[in-house]
Amino acid sequence: MLRESDLGIYSDVPFLDRLMRLLSAALYLLVVNPISAGILDIIVSLMFILVISSWLRAVSHSTLFGILVFVVLVIVGVIYGTVLVRLFPALERLVLGDTVFGRVGGMRRKIFFTSLKLAHAIKYEFNEHDSQRLQEHGALDRDLTEAWLKWSYRTNIYEKLTPPRPDFELSWNKLWNETILNVGTEGRTLRDALTSDEVAFSVIPLQLIKSTAFVSPFIKIFQLILIFVLARYLDGASQLVTVIQTCVALSFIFSILWFIHHAYKLSEI
Repeated sequence: MLRESDLGIYSDVPFLDRLMRLLSAALYLLVVNPISAGILDIIVSLMFILVISSWLRAVSHSTLFGILVFVVLVIVGVIYGTVLVRLFPALERLVLGDTVFGRVGGMRRKIFFTSLKLAHAIKYEFNEHDSQRLQEHGALDRDLTEAWLKWSYRTNIYEKLTPPRPDFELSWNKLWNETILNVGTEGRTLRDALTSDEVAFSVIPLQLIKSTAFVSPFIKIFQLILIFVLARYLDGASQLVTVIQTCVALSFIFSILWFIHHAYKLSEI
C-alpha cells in the first residue's frame, strides 16, 4: 500500500539539525538506554580493574595470583557499587543542593536557580495562534505548580503541626505569595518566571535533566582514560604534563559536548 511518506517529498533539514539528531540517536543507542548503559558499566568496571591491577599482575608471573587479584577487585567493585547506590540521594543533594523550598519540596536548588537565570535569557517566539495556546499552557503550569506544592505542604508540614492548627488556606496563601513566589536570584524570582518568562521556565529544567542524562555516561569513559594515564605516570611511563594535558582536554571536550547538546535541545518545544 502506498503511503504519503513514500512520495519522497520533504523539506531541507539544516546540517546542524541533522548532526544533532544523529548525535542524540547515537548517544541513546550507545550509552543512554538501559541495556547499553548496563553494558557500558560492565565494560568500564572491567577496564578499571584491569588498569588498577596491571602492576600487581605484572609483578607476579603466577596466573592463579592474577586471577585472585581480579576476583578480589571484582568483589570490591560490587560492594563499592552497592554502597554508592545507597548513597546516591545524599550525593545528589551534595551536587545539586537540597529542594529549593525546603520541606515543601520543589526542584533541586542548583537546577532551579540555573533555570531561573536561563529562562530570562532565552526567549521563544510564536505565531498568534500558538501564543494563545502558550498563554493557556502558562496558566495551567502555574496552577499545577501551586497545586503540587500546596499538596506537599499539606502532607509534609501542615498535617504534622501540633493542634490547634491555623486555617490551612490562609496559611498556604501567605506562604505561597509572600515566600515561595519571592524565591529567586540576581533580581529574578519565581513570580517573574511564572508570569513573564512564559514557556521558557517550564522547558529548561526538563532539558537540563535530559541533557545531563545524555552526556553523563561520558564521565565514566573520561575517568577510565584519566586512571589509565595516571597509572602510566605512576609507573614512570609518561610525564606529569601528559596527565595535566589529558585532564584539560577531556574537561574541554565534555564541556563543549554538554553545551552543544543542551543549546540545541533548548530550541525544541
